[in-house]
Order: sequence, then C-alpha cells, then structure tokens
Amino acid sequence: MKVVVIGAGLAAMASALMAAEAGHRVTIVTKGIGGLGLSTGVLDVYSWAPDGSPVSDPFDFSSLPPEHPYHAIGADAVRDGVAWLEEHVGLFGARPVGAPERNMWIPTPAGAVRPAYAVQRSMADSVLRDGGQYLVVGFRQFKDFPAQLIADNLARSPHVRVTARAVTLDLAARSGEADSNATAFARAFDGRSREVRESGFYTEFGEQVASALAAAVRPGEVVLLPAFCGLKHDATAPLRAAIADAGGAGLAEMMIPPPSVAGRRIYDALLAQCREARIDVHMNATVTASSGENGRITRLLVSRAGRETPLEVDAVIDAAGRFESGNIMRNSRKEFRETIFGLPLAVGENPWTTGVVVDSAMHPTNELGSPIYANLHLAGDVIAGSAPWAEKSGEGIALGSARAATNALGKD
Repeated sequence: MKVVVIGAGLAAMASALMAAEAGHRVTIVTKGIGGLGLSTGVLDVYSWAPDGSPVSDPFDFSSLPPEHPYHAIGADAVRDGVAWLEEHVGLFGARPVGAPERNMWIPTPAGAVRPAYAVQRSMADSVLRDGGQYLVVGFRQFKDFPAQLIADNLARSPHVRVTARAVTLDLAARSGEADSNATAFARAFDGRSREVRESGFYTEFGEQVASALAAAVRPGEVVLLPAFCGLKHDATAPLRAAIADAGGAGLAEMMIPPPSVAGRRIYDALLAQCREARIDVHMNATVTASSGENGRITRLLVSRAGRETPLEVDAVIDAAGRFESGNIMRNSRKEFRETIFGLPLAVGENPWTTGVVVDSAMHPTNELGSPIYANLHLAGDVIAGSAPWAEKSGEGIALGSARAATNALGKD
C-alpha cells in the first residue's frame, strides 16, 4: 500500500516508520520539523488524574472521562507504541527494578516535581528518591535554568524528601558570549572532532565542566545539569566518571524549557531511521485538498515550492496536530474547523481539547460513530478529548494512536 503521513511530530514519524516496517510504501508530507524540538525529551503516558492527584500506574485509564482518546486507543496499543519508541530510539534506559509500569518523580525546569514514565539514560539519576542529596548546577551564560530557584523548590517538595543546593558556573559555550542557548552548549560539548580525548570528552569545554563539577560536588550528592550535554555525543558518561572520582553519587541531565536538546535527539534519531527506511519526506509542503470516491481518499493535492502536485494514495494517516500547527483553527466568531479534510470537530468545555473523534482503528467518525473515510486514520494531538499539557499524556497518545492506526492499515 502507498501510505501518506501528514506531519513530522512524534505521532507522524512513529506512524511512518511503523507503516514502513509493515511493508508499506510511505511518504511524509509536512510543513516543518514538527514539535519534538519543543518537547522535554521525557516519555509521558499519563501522570496527573483529572482531580490533580498523581498517577502511579500510567496504563490505568479508568479515572479518565469516557471521551478521552485512550479509551479508543486501548492500553495494549499504548504499551506497544511506547515499547517501540524505547527500542528504536535507543536513548531510554531500562525500567527501575520493581517498577516496570510505574511513574517516577522527576524535577521540572522550575524545581517542582512531577510523575513521568521514562527518561533518557542521561537523565536517569534525576529520578528523585527520598533522602537524596542534589547539587543543581547552573551556568551564568544560560539564563533558562535558575539553579538556586530549582534547588529551593526541590527542597520544599511535598512529594519527595530531598536536600538540594545550587552552584552557578561561569563557563561560556562560545568565547566571549554572555548569553547562550541550549543548542550552543550542546555543540560546545560535541565539537567538530570525531576523536575522543584521553579524558573521554570530545572538547576542552567538556573537560572544563568536569573539573568545575569535581571541585563543587560533595560526597553523596547527585549533580543535576541542564539537558544540553551534547546533541551528537553523550557527554554525561565522562562527566559522571569525574563526579564519581570526586565522591559524588551520580550525575544527570534534567529538563529545560524549549527549545529542547533532549527532544531534538529523539527527532534526529527518528529522521535518520526514516531515511534508512527510504521514506520520502516532503518538507515545506502542505496538503491543500483531497479527493476520492466510495468513502475512500484516493488523491491528495500537495503544495510545495509554489507548485501543486497530486499524490495517489491507498491510505492516509493524519498526524498534523492541533492548534499549534494550524491544522485546527478558530475564527473571530469562535467557530472551529479542521483545515485539511473538513472533518467534524468535538468541542469540549475546555476549547483547547477540541479535536476529531475516532474509533478503535483511528478512523475519524461522524455524530453516529461511523467512519467518515475508510482509509483515513488519525494519530496524535488532532484526536479530541485530551489535555496533554495538564495530564502529561502527549507521548502516550502519539505512540499509542500511531500503533493503532498502523495496525489498522489494509484492514479497511
């Protein structure tokens, strides 16, 4: 089958790769690079219940309202999708012993704590434990990581009992630069050389950071750094070795505000796999129209570089997102519309949960619950009924719906 996937976020790229693995010919059509660069790089399934209480078992959806997409997707598809990402990306570590399906407490960029299902290996030591001692390390040139505020908030958390203090290093990512972003620091760790120095780093900058951390850490402390220790290379391993030599208990990256180096790592890994799978990626492209017959889409019209090109399709997976991407829009009269296929929308009490209702095969459905198009499937944020920013369910919905949608290909 020829499958077109719309979008380039986690749901879209996972759908494209899953479809390619199933033997389909896949094309991605996307306006840009998707939202992974704005994500935290943490894998969330379900963290906060509607009443604001923390969720221990992220695959237990019984507390969610009936319109939530997890009920259509199903826990098995979510498990399979999450396991697929962990296996394919290679950035995530093994689950903690005794907690195969349990959320863990991790620090936020403001020093609050929240549950999360999985973190990247470089973040493993940021999983908070009662009695832990933490040294939060900021950089004077990186303004998006207020180390003292983070440490103060961690020490007063009602969810974990920890002690925390802070230090701020004066190490510029680029010489003479007083204000650097996360990408600049990641490149300072990566450098241009492919050769590893005797110290285990690729650059002198990494060695300078290790020396400063070894001088600052106290015995038994876990060092928490902003999540920017390399895009191409993992600098946390030699940093962890330097901390161990100085008596520290561990070292980890922790989440930072977007743009996110940790999210970019996931995007880069998935994009590389798309290229290896010979998936055709149409960047800076927009689906402007569709046509078909007998309840099936047979052709998409794609606008790219001033030209409109028809694409013949056997199936479509729409993972173009919600308001952020412009896939769902609201006009001055507060009327919502889905911009690609004109699908009906379910508008909840919270208008930001507006989206398209789907069945278990991720088909968009009408008010009677019947599929609108037999070969159109949805994945990710375009599906109605979730508030991923509040419940922390974005990755679970993206991956679970991608798995459910690709499982349904060819069965229509």
